[in-house]
Amino acid sequence: MKQQPSVLDAHRRTLIRGAGGVALLSAVGHPVAQTKLSPLKIVCGYAAGGTVDQLSRQVASKMQLEYTHSVIVDNKPGALGQLAISQVKMQPTDGNTILASPMPLLSLFPHVYKSLPYDPVADFVILTAATRAPYAYAVGRMVPVSVRSVKDYWAWVKTDSKHATVAVAGVLPQLICLMMSKISGVEMVPAMYRGGQLAALDALAGNVPAMVASLGDIKPHLGEGKLRLLALASDNRNPSVPEVPTFAEQGISDMDVSAYTSFFVRAGTSSEIVERHSTALRAALAQKDVIDALGRLAMEVVPADPKESTEILKKDSEKWAAFVKRIGYAPT
Repeated sequence: MKQQPSVLDAHRRTLIRGAGGVALLSAVGHPVAQTKLSPLKIVCGYAAGGTVDQLSRQVASKMQLEYTHSVIVDNKPGALGQLAISQVKMQPTDGNTILASPMPLLSLFPHVYKSLPYDPVADFVILTAATRAPYAYAVGRMVPVSVRSVKDYWAWVKTDSKHATVAVAGVLPQLICLMMSKISGVEMVPAMYRGGQLAALDALAGNVPAMVASLGDIKPHLGEGKLRLLALASDNRNPSVPEVPTFAEQGISDMDVSAYTSFFVRAGTSSEIVERHSTALRAALAQKDVIDALGRLAMEVVPADPKESTEILKKDSEKWAAFVKRIGYAPT
């Protein structure tokens, strides 16, 4: 997958400090927020502590310092993230409520559900693509240490069908599991959890042999006697775990399923507010401590502007449409 513009494209993301305080710069270098705005709310469809929550809190802390009087992160887990999306859809178009969401909820879900309580195109405008992160395949203490690759694991599963259960948190991990079934000829059984952290805890406890989740949700649970990574579902290795190969490196194709986490507002929000919010978010994401903190969660910062992000969203939808078709998944 083509890499997005580097966070070091500083002409869009620089902060300057003037006599009157801090002013955020637009893409063309003009101040866009000389005074702080009204309090903002970032609605996150996942529980506190997860990667989407931590991303939201990182940018909220910076925006509160430089852009607005206060930013509240409101966790609304439920319905695989759709509860938060539905809530933001019902808010006024004044821009005071921002949605933080994995992009697949707007680019993938239309291809796996016959109906949704929202229209990704008609109901929302993307502010910035924000971050990109791989999904990963990990095993727990149930799995023998001799299992060191994905193909080793498939061979082990064939010895006993009870080994086929895979903990998944969300639709995308479920589809990754189904794709593995198609490729391997081994029927993997996805067990749905309400979050990657819960799935990891069950794998740690030995209640399930394996799991698929974002790398950021798995990383805190890696180590001796804990979880072991077998593969990354991405187009290249991740700097935070450079020793872990991709599926492709193990001879398994069609498994590049890295996902963006992005920020959105209601459609109908003025273009001025969209641009101001986007610029503030990208300025927050460009700060080194934020980049470092998100990097520890295996999240690559890719803060594109609204126009660029809209194109990313379109291409993401096309990618997932092809992925779902390859699996042969029928929308429900």
